[in-house]
Amino acid sequence: WRMLRLAAALAYITLADPSADIGHVAQSYRALSVARGYGPDKSEDGYTVSSKFKAQLAAYFADARNLTVLEVGSYMGYVTRVLSDCFQTVLTLDTSQHFLDQNRVHNQDRGNVVYLRFHTAFDDWGLFASNDIQVVVLDAEHDYANVKRDVENILRLLTTVTTVVFDDYGAELGVRRAVDEFIAAGHLQVVAELGEQPGWVYGGRTIDASEGLVTTIVKRLEDPESTFVNVRYAWYGQSFTAFVDTLWFRPDQQVESGGAIEGGGWAFADGVGWIGSWGGKKFLLTFNKYHTSFVAQDWETGAESVGVRLDFVKSMFVKMGGAFH
Repeated sequence: WRMLRLAAALAYITLADPSADIGHVAQSYRALSVARGYGPDKSEDGYTVSSKFKAQLAAYFADARNLTVLEVGSYMGYVTRVLSDCFQTVLTLDTSQHFLDQNRVHNQDRGNVVYLRFHTAFDDWGLFASNDIQVVVLDAEHDYANVKRDVENILRLLTTVTTVVFDDYGAELGVRRAVDEFIAAGHLQVVAELGEQPGWVYGGRTIDASEGLVTTIVKRLEDPESTFVNVRYAWYGQSFTAFVDTLWFRPDQQVESGGAIEGGGWAFADGVGWIGSWGGKKFLLTFNKYHTSFVAQDWETGAESVGVRLDFVKSMFVKMGGAFH
């Protein structure tokens, strides 16, 4: 706990006294990070957060010993270790089994960490809905669409969460755009800035916003009635490996195809459910809870085909491509 008090002191110095010897304070942050096993600075490993971020995160949650945190995106476990110092229980997620294994090795002396393989786009966030989680640290995908979807799931499904921490708010424009939209809409409110501050340099760029944010949830999201509306899907016919065309369920109840087949329309029929037509055929549509995919049953033959949200398919291929580099 002396180290956490040091983190709090360092955080106070840089926030309360902008004229402080920043070089000396930065060295102290790095010394703290090394001493606690918090890993390298962001300048040394661009996939982690800065030593300053880690120290300020530890200081902000120094009184969270009775709380549970969900860490979404764990990398090597450096921030996991910070959180394990502060929280009673840490649920840490990653899509990569390799990173989860590295995390477990790095934090093998910690008994309050649970490691879970989880894909934010394809797995069910409802898995955590029955758990008493107070804080989410979100450091998963950084593009706008994925950040927006992740925050929507937090606001809609994790009803006990009161605080969301964002990494790479300053450096990643997709993160900033999504977070700013939720702030502007009154869903989130900024209560603290973490890490490097405007004017810091990363990736050869001068960043004009803080590295990270702590936000509190002000207003939650309700489940939309028809979240497939205005969404594009990849349709795979009768085999998931046999891509046929893209389908766009337009707000005017038209189904617009990508051009390989004829478009059609969609509607809701009482006593039946959602019905769609395209390619000269009629289908009974069954969507999953979050409208990320659907099964289309041929009205005449009963043959089933599947559709998956196009942005999810793209995300999957991006991940697959990255695995070969």
